[in-house]
Amino acid sequence: MSARWRIAVTWAVGAAVVGGGTTFAFKIYEFIQTAGRGDMPGFAFATVFSYFIITLGFLCLAAWAYLRGHYHDIEEPKYRLLDTESELERLEAAERGPRGTAAAGAP
Repeated sequence: MSARWRIAVTWAVGAAVVGGGTTFAFKIYEFIQTAGRGDMPGFAFATVFSYFIITLGFLCLAAWAYLRGHYHDIEEPKYRLLDTESELERLEAAERGPRGTAAAGAP
């Protein structure tokens, strides 16, 4: 991916996150205002509050992953998976023996 494309994608994702976060913050503000007036039953408050806590946990996890560099090279796990699969296939072929049968002592 070219540097120019990466910058464009980063800005687009950043704009989407900021826009979504702003909308979410506004809805939370409205929710708190409504809950404070007593217009909302208690069960709705508990449900929405638990969703807020779950969302906060997800955001903390995403921030932790970003700060630890997990998004630095997103292609590397794909290649590691393919290398591991190739290694397992090689080991299975060696275990079967030269003619595709199980090696001596194998069940």
